[in-house]
This record gives sequence, structure tokens and C-alpha cells, in this order.
Amino acid sequence: MLRAVHGMAFDTEPGKLFLNPTLLYPLMRAALEDAATVVWLQAPDARKDRLARALRALHQDASYFTRNQLLLAAAASELDRIERQLADASEQLTSHMESEKVAVREHFVRLADNLKLDHRAVTAKLHTSTPITGVYGDDSLERVVWGILSDLAHFSFLMLRHSSESLVPGTGVPLLHVSLIQFARTLNRVCDDAIVALQRAAATTW
Repeated sequence: MLRAVHGMAFDTEPGKLFLNPTLLYPLMRAALEDAATVVWLQAPDARKDRLARALRALHQDASYFTRNQLLLAAAASELDRIERQLADASEQLTSHMESEKVAVREHFVRLADNLKLDHRAVTAKLHTSTPITGVYGDDSLERVVWGILSDLAHFSFLMLRHSSESLVPGTGVPLLHVSLIQFARTLNRVCDDAIVALQRAAATTW
């Protein structure tokens, strides 16, 4: 998707580029999450706390992978008109991912223990919003923008309609234009914070 947007932006004649905002919402949301996660990972002063957060993020990623593969296998096994070969593959995948799920947790618990980290913190569920609220707060503009982008990225009918058709009260300015500017400003600010965090990490002696 990013390559497609890049191509549209740089291969289109100046003044003739049009991007539907619905394309931007999921991209901006993902970029906001990733940039905030970089800041969150580098936020603790103690090396062991940064390491624990990095392992927690990796554990969550592995957990999502096994969970999604199990969901895929379950969905395939319930199809009415599938070939026996696909049904067998689905059963094999389920069996494999069930054992993989246990193995992943055991691996991270063992890894945390070897590094003298709290394995409960390492294997705790990491919600998508945790890095954002952890760095900027529950009531921050960053958290509000992320929540709105989440609704828009999931194609909330009321949110999309209100955003595209409404005007800012007392003006003739489309709410869509003001919202996109605010989204972009917030995203740029968090990306700047992520760059600073990475520069600080590069200069840190581990």
C-alpha cells in the first residue's frame, strides 16, 4: 500500500494528484502506532526495562501469529465443500500451532528468566494503544487522534460521513480538511519523537 501511495505521489503530474482520505486513515494509524512504539521501547532509562519491553513486543507479535493461524485452521475445517486434503492440512495446522503456542510462551519465559527479567511482564498482553498511552497519556491528543483514526480505518459509517460532509461550525471550512491537517501534525510530532529516541539509542552505550 505504501509503495502504491509513493508511486501515485511521485509519478503523477503536479496538481493532478488526488488521494481518497479513506486510503490515508489506515496508513496514518499504522504509522502513528509504529512511531509511538519506537518511543515507548526506548523510553525507560534502565537497559533491562528497555529489553523487557522489546521482548514483550516480540512475544505479542508471536502470539498474534499463532492465534491467527489457529483461527485460519478453524475456519478452513468448517467449510462444507472442501477437499479432504485441505481438511487434513487444516487439522495438521491446528495441531502444530497449538504446540507452537505453548512453545512460544515457554521460550519467552525461559529467555526472560535467563536475562533475570520478570517473565510475567515479558509475556503480558501488549495492547495496540499501550505504547501511545504509556508515552503520551490516556487523555492526550495523540491517544484521541489514534482513536479517531482507528474508527475511520475500520470504516465507521457515521464517522466517515460526518468527516466528509460536515463543516467546521461558524465557517465554510470542511471538517475533513481540518481533521487531516490535525492528523498529519500529530503524526509528524510523534515521528519526530521517534527519530529523537532512535538517535538517543544509537548514542547509548549498551
